[in-house]
Amino acid sequence: MLSRSEQREQIEILRSQTGAERLDYLCRTYRDNILRICYAVLHEPNEAEDATQEVLLLASKHFLQYRGECALTTWIWHIAYNYSLKCCRQREAHAYLPLPEEALTPDRNEHTLENILFFRQMESTVLARLSSCNRLIYIYTFHYEMSSEEIAQALPLAESLSASAVRSRLYRIIRPTIEQVQREFE
Repeated sequence: MLSRSEQREQIEILRSQTGAERLDYLCRTYRDNILRICYAVLHEPNEAEDATQEVLLLASKHFLQYRGECALTTWIWHIAYNYSLKCCRQREAHAYLPLPEEALTPDRNEHTLENILFFRQMESTVLARLSSCNRLIYIYTFHYEMSSEEIAQALPLAESLSASAVRSRLYRIIRPTIEQVQREFE
């Protein structure tokens, strides 16, 4: 563990480095610990590896925004943990109502169009059953992959909610509605 003066020196050195030098230092110093954090949250080796790379890039890119209110390692761990949680939310979001794989291919046979229409019909049914605010939360979550904090800020003033209220609606109202519609369409 570094003393406060050693930490300050380290931070000043990092601030004076170019982006590539800073990234190299962060990789050498923090990569293994970031990988452990990402794996602990994601439970998937390939996703954890990808998340580690993204966290290192984010930490390097936003290093000049580091204010020194906590230890540098703590700041980096927060980035790793929050980014991993974001990946989990995105993975969970894609677990619901996935677009059929065939829809991504240029082949335009009837089966592909049927799948796309089926998905759209299912999604329309879900949206029809949700209130206007919950529809916005659904669209922001599943189409724009926004975090609950981003959604809370993006909602119109008349619908303003906290991030925890957004998460609550997502898990208590929207996801059960999706599951119910999926059961009906099976």
